[in-house]
Amino acid sequence: MKLRLYRGISVSKELAENIIKNIKEKGLTGDEGKMKFKIPCIINIRKRLDEIFDSDPLAMNKFFGDFNRLGICTCGDKEGALFYALKHNHSSQKTIPIIIELEVSLSDIYIDARDFLCPVFQFYDHKVPSKYIEQKQILKKIFGDKVLHYFDKCINTKNQDIRIKMCNLASFDEKIVLEHYQNKNVVRGRYGTTFCSAFFVQAPIPSNSIINCEKLSCTSPTTNMTIGNYIDINQII
Repeated sequence: MKLRLYRGISVSKELAENIIKNIKEKGLTGDEGKMKFKIPCIINIRKRLDEIFDSDPLAMNKFFGDFNRLGICTCGDKEGALFYALKHNHSSQKTIPIIIELEVSLSDIYIDARDFLCPVFQFYDHKVPSKYIEQKQILKKIFGDKVLHYFDKCINTKNQDIRIKMCNLASFDEKIVLEHYQNKNVVRGRYGTTFCSAFFVQAPIPSNSIINCEKLSCTSPTTNMTIGNYIDINQII
């Protein structure tokens, strides 16, 4: 099964045409630009989720192994990619927004949990501990029913190692990946990152997986949920 994903970048005016040409002809290697991400083997983790779920949280490194693969940040929605192209990655030197549209196998995708899912697993009870029922309903809308299998383990403990472990496992769960991909509620995570769904994709991405790559000019999406709203539980989407 393949999913249509979007990546938003900003580049300098002088390099824009060459970058677009290279992406269309050569695809994405994962080592472009200053920010490079190393990720574990997605398939190896996904087939051992039940085993890892019941393991000691301090043994996570044994299961995740070496982070020796390059990963690329993407969104499941074009609106999220617009935010990254027009704002998050924009600077006085990088003024040309580019949207890369790609099609990738589900086996090469997992949720980028850094800016929303992990913070809400870790800090859901930071301000209003008694509102976790309402918070669970929000999680279901954004990540589907299966995410509660992992989140419920966090409710019974203050141990951050367990909470981080559960979040990481949820991000690799194939069913949760697909449910998150379908989410249409715009969320705002750490550092103002704004998207409906966010993913890591294992690189490289060959040129025949690049559907389109173009310059554009648009506005950023309206937000439905922020981490602050989630923790304060003062807004329900």
